[in-house]
Amino acid sequence: MKIIISFFLLLTLTACASSANVTLIDRATGDIGRGTIDVSQYSGTMEIPIQGEVFSGPWAVMRTGTDTSYVATWGNQVGSITPTQTGAAGVGQSTMHAPSGRVIRCEFQYSIVGYVSVSSLGSCLSNDGHSYDFSAD
Repeated sequence: MKIIISFFLLLTLTACASSANVTLIDRATGDIGRGTIDVSQYSGTMEIPIQGEVFSGPWAVMRTGTDTSYVATWGNQVGSITPTQTGAAGVGQSTMHAPSGRVIRCEFQYSIVGYVSVSSLGSCLSNDGHSYDFSAD
């Protein structure tokens, strides 16, 4: 019984933190592509189908800041305040390729709150001149 519960707990935790939804919107045509990003660490893979093609490729981010909260504790009338990290923020890039040879390069900013909620905004440009708005959550 313990093994089954542990397996489902591990499966649940893995599912919660392993991917995010990503959306590209072509600024000229309004075409929308929805895909996924592997968000397990500070780099991974991204895959987005748009305009009849599937673009995939690596992405990476660089942290530029953190959100910090403070926890106050009292013991024997002596107080202490301990900083605890609750999130991260930074910038990222991705270069995705389609089998046809088309390439989309994205630059974005991201924020992670409580290491659970990921949000990101940015822009992308393809090698054939299409410009896209980028968002992830």
